[in-house]
Amino acid sequence: EEALIALEKLKAWSDTSPHGISKFAKLLQAQSQNALLQEVGLTRLSGLLGEVRDQKTQPAGLAPRALMPIVAAAMERFPQDKQVQRQGCSALRAISLSPSSGLSACLEADGAKMLVAVMRQHLRDVDVCRTAATSLATMVNKSQGSPVEMSRLRSCGAQALLQDILV
Repeated sequence: EEALIALEKLKAWSDTSPHGISKFAKLLQAQSQNALLQEVGLTRLSGLLGEVRDQKTQPAGLAPRALMPIVAAAMERFPQDKQVQRQGCSALRAISLSPSSGLSACLEADGAKMLVAVMRQHLRDVDVCRTAATSLATMVNKSQGSPVEMSRLRSCGAQALLQDILV
């Protein structure tokens, strides 16, 4: 019953203040053994970011540097769960698209390396790999013109992964 209540709370989450996102993270942590709740939480984070993407200023709680640990923790809890990983990749994409230095924050927190690790782990799952690859492509497209970001992307291991796939 506690998990069902948490599930409904996560699905309807709208508080994007720093305090609200802190409560969101605590709810995910309290349900850390439940893959479905991690998946729903990651899906909701992507949704919240999508809802504010075109606004000039983002709510303070949706700061990319604050969200990266939440996404990473959920993905680390269930590395074998395809849906958690897929939604985690989508959340990384949403963070990287954030106007307030989202890509930099994502890359500094090893977001691109996380995507490559997901593709390696789930090489036989087309949906997971497609989502991870799309997220990585989004990062590459957004990084154009930034030598620092391009350097981080070059060192994420994607080239080696592609070579392994094509050999």
